[in-house]
Amino acid sequence: MDYYFLKIKSKNIASISGINDVPLVRDALGEGVTTLCPINEWILPTGNIVSFDISTSMLHTGGSPATTLGENDSPDTQNSLHPDNEPEFNATVFLADPDKNIPEPIEIIFDYSWPGDAEDNTLPLSIKAPIDIYCGRPPLPVTLWKDAEQLTEITPSDKFSLVQLISQLQDILVASDGEGAFSMLAYRYADLARAMGHPPERIHDAVLEQYSQMFGINDKTALSINQTISKFELVAGSRVVYISRNARKITRDEFNDPDKELYPQSAIIFDTPNGFLGIEIYAAKIKGSWMIVRT
Repeated sequence: MDYYFLKIKSKNIASISGINDVPLVRDALGEGVTTLCPINEWILPTGNIVSFDISTSMLHTGGSPATTLGENDSPDTQNSLHPDNEPEFNATVFLADPDKNIPEPIEIIFDYSWPGDAEDNTLPLSIKAPIDIYCGRPPLPVTLWKDAEQLTEITPSDKFSLVQLISQLQDILVASDGEGAFSMLAYRYADLARAMGHPPERIHDAVLEQYSQMFGINDKTALSINQTISKFELVAGSRVVYISRNARKITRDEFNDPDKELYPQSAIIFDTPNGFLGIEIYAAKIKGSWMIVRT
């Protein structure tokens, strides 16, 4: 089984990174991130695209809506934004070495760094780049891309059905019904097993352990969701709908207030004593019915 990863490393810069319009790594405030994200279940048979939205960090004391590093910038300016002359943002898509316990590249498929050699390094910057992930290798045995309908729009009726579906899952989780949640998400976990080459029972046991940990959090409250606070986006070749909460502009005063808790954009959110716990929701229409197919 081949394993593919998206690696993001950034500092002093806000970013949203993903594949096929799926936002897999978020650092909306620019606190800095170093993460390795498995992408097997999001790789299309053909036509894969990586995307990055990068902008000035709210943490940067000299932050402004747009920051430019060009040949006319002073060394002091460059050093203040880029200590040690290191790139502030790097994204790599790679095929992992099967002989390593910790994912390490055996083949680099895509690599991007900011600031690069381009004449204009002005922020904010949006990048979309097509990539040939398989390079002649056989595609992963996921079934979603064959089963899901390709959509041209999301109708009001679709939105109503999706909110009902999410509310149903949220109610099951509030009731601490791990088996019920796994049953409702059976397609999602079966496709995950295919994408990762794992036995289905291994996925089942791991998921129930995760649910058990979540159910063990006391005094958690589920935040309601409805169409007026929901955002619906077609992703993954228009075969999947990403449902999230509408983003609200965060002011600098709010960010600097240590008592101000910032909501995630996840469709399902639990308010816990240790902060907010969010669950991402992606749905598809399969044989005429909406199903949650990724989380």
